Amino acid sequence: MDKKISEHLKTATELFFEPAPIKEPEEEREEPIFQNEDEAERKRKVYQCNCCGRTFTEKGDIDFTSNLFHDFAAYTGYSSPLDDEKIEFMLCERCLMDIFRGFKHQPIVHGQNVVEWYDQVKEGYYEELDELERR
Repeated sequence: MDKKISEHLKTATELFFEPAPIKEPEEEREEPIFQNEDEAERKRKVYQCNCCGRTFTEKGDIDFTSNLFHDFAAYTGYSSPLDDEKIEFMLCERCLMDIFRGFKHQPIVHGQNVVEWYDQVKEGYYEELDELERR
Protein backbone atom coordinates (compact mmCIF):
# COMPACT_ATOMS: atom_id res chain seq x y z
CA MET A 1 0.00 0.00 0.00
CA ASP A 2 1.17 3.49 -0.75
CA LYS A 3 2.84 5.14 2.27
CA LYS A 4 0.85 8.38 1.82
CA ILE A 5 -2.49 6.49 1.77
CA SER A 6 -1.40 4.51 4.79
CA GLU A 7 -0.72 7.73 6.75
CA HIS A 8 -4.13 9.13 5.76
CA LEU A 9 -5.86 5.92 6.90
CA LYS A 10 -3.96 6.00 10.18
CA THR A 11 -4.96 9.65 10.79
CA ALA A 12 -8.59 8.98 9.86
CA THR A 13 -8.71 5.93 12.14
CA GLU A 14 -7.25 7.88 15.07
CA LEU A 15 -9.78 10.68 14.58
CA PHE A 16 -12.68 8.28 14.26
CA PHE A 17 -11.77 6.08 17.22
CA GLU A 18 -10.45 8.80 19.49
CA PRO A 19 -11.94 8.29 22.97
CA ALA A 20 -14.46 10.86 24.13
CA PRO A 21 -13.07 13.47 26.49
CA ILE A 22 -13.61 12.70 30.16
CA LYS A 23 -16.14 15.04 31.73
CA GLU A 24 -15.39 16.53 35.08
CA PRO A 25 -18.03 15.67 37.69
CA GLU A 26 -20.64 18.37 38.10
CA GLU A 27 -20.60 20.32 41.31
CA GLU A 28 -23.37 19.53 43.77
CA ARG A 29 -26.35 21.83 43.58
CA GLU A 30 -26.80 24.20 46.45
CA GLU A 31 -30.13 25.49 45.18
CA PRO A 32 -33.35 23.50 45.50
CA ILE A 33 -34.38 21.45 42.48
CA PHE A 34 -37.87 23.00 42.50
CA GLN A 35 -38.39 26.74 42.70
CA ASN A 36 -41.36 26.49 45.03
CA GLU A 37 -43.36 23.93 46.96
CA ASP A 38 -46.26 23.96 44.44
CA GLU A 39 -43.94 22.91 41.62
CA ALA A 40 -42.48 20.15 43.81
CA GLU A 41 -45.99 18.92 44.61
CA ARG A 42 -46.87 18.66 40.89
CA LYS A 43 -43.73 16.58 40.23
CA ARG A 44 -44.49 13.93 42.89
CA LYS A 45 -45.83 10.62 41.67
CA VAL A 46 -49.37 9.72 42.68
CA TYR A 47 -50.39 6.10 43.17
CA GLN A 48 -54.11 5.35 43.03
CA CYS A 49 -55.86 2.00 43.16
CA ASN A 50 -58.39 1.79 40.35
CA CYS A 51 -60.49 -0.62 42.43
CA CYS A 52 -60.87 0.94 45.91
CA GLY A 53 -59.54 4.44 45.26
CA ARG A 54 -56.75 4.39 47.88
CA THR A 55 -54.35 7.18 46.95
CA PHE A 56 -50.74 7.71 47.94
CA THR A 57 -48.54 10.63 46.91
CA GLU A 58 -44.78 10.32 47.27
CA LYS A 59 -43.43 12.80 49.78
CA GLY A 60 -39.79 12.48 48.80
CA ASP A 61 -38.99 10.70 52.07
CA ILE A 62 -37.86 7.11 52.28
CA ASP A 63 -41.25 5.46 52.32
CA PHE A 64 -42.06 2.07 50.87
CA THR A 65 -45.84 2.54 50.74
CA SER A 66 -45.62 2.98 46.95
CA ASN A 67 -44.39 -0.63 46.78
CA LEU A 68 -47.88 -1.71 47.87
CA PHE A 69 -49.31 -0.43 44.56
CA HIS A 70 -48.90 -2.50 41.39
CA ASP A 71 -49.17 -1.49 37.72
CA PHE A 72 -50.91 -3.78 35.24
CA ALA A 73 -51.57 -3.74 31.52
CA ALA A 74 -54.03 -5.92 29.61
CA TYR A 75 -53.78 -6.24 25.84
CA THR A 76 -56.87 -7.12 23.84
CA GLY A 77 -56.89 -8.98 20.53
CA TYR A 78 -58.25 -8.01 17.14
CA SER A 79 -61.41 -10.08 17.52
CA SER A 80 -62.31 -8.29 20.77
CA PRO A 81 -64.72 -5.34 20.72
CA LEU A 82 -61.80 -3.39 22.23
CA ASP A 83 -59.80 -4.29 19.07
CA ASP A 84 -56.10 -4.29 19.94
CA GLU A 85 -56.23 -1.91 22.90
CA LYS A 86 -53.91 -1.67 25.88
CA ILE A 87 -55.76 -1.17 29.18
CA GLU A 88 -53.54 0.09 32.00
CA PHE A 89 -54.53 0.15 35.65
CA MET A 90 -53.13 0.11 39.17
CA LEU A 91 -54.21 -1.99 42.13
CA CYS A 92 -53.22 -1.77 45.77
CA GLU A 93 -52.08 -5.03 47.31
CA ARG A 94 -55.30 -5.41 49.34
CA CYS A 95 -57.46 -5.28 46.18
CA LEU A 96 -55.06 -7.53 44.28
CA MET A 97 -55.44 -10.21 46.96
CA ASP A 98 -59.24 -9.80 46.90
CA ILE A 99 -59.16 -10.48 43.16
CA PHE A 100 -56.89 -13.51 43.65
CA ARG A 101 -59.25 -14.74 46.37
CA GLY A 102 -62.03 -14.89 43.75
CA PHE A 103 -59.97 -17.07 41.37
CA LYS A 104 -60.94 -20.71 41.04
CA HIS A 105 -57.21 -21.53 40.77
CA GLN A 106 -55.28 -19.13 42.99
CA PRO A 107 -51.71 -18.16 42.05
CA ILE A 108 -48.77 -20.01 43.57
CA VAL A 109 -45.62 -18.17 44.67
CA HIS A 110 -42.56 -20.13 45.79
CA GLY A 111 -44.67 -23.27 46.02
CA GLN A 112 -47.29 -21.69 48.28
CA ASN A 113 -50.78 -20.38 47.59
CA VAL A 114 -50.29 -16.59 47.55
CA VAL A 115 -53.66 -15.85 49.21
CA GLU A 116 -52.98 -18.25 52.10
CA TRP A 117 -49.54 -16.70 52.55
CA TYR A 118 -51.05 -13.21 52.47
CA ASP A 119 -53.60 -14.12 55.13
CA GLN A 120 -50.75 -15.22 57.42
CA VAL A 121 -48.69 -12.01 57.09
CA LYS A 122 -51.22 -9.25 56.45
CA GLU A 123 -51.93 -8.22 60.05
CA GLY A 124 -49.91 -5.13 60.91
CA TYR A 125 -48.09 -5.17 57.59
CA TYR A 126 -50.62 -3.08 55.68
CA GLU A 127 -51.40 -0.37 58.25
CA GLU A 128 -50.01 2.42 56.02
CA LEU A 129 -52.17 1.22 53.16
CA ASP A 130 -55.30 0.98 55.31
CA GLU A 131 -54.86 4.57 56.53
CA LEU A 132 -54.79 6.08 53.03
CA GLU A 133 -57.63 8.24 51.79
CA ARG A 134 -59.97 6.72 49.21
CA ARG A 135 -60.95 9.02 46.37
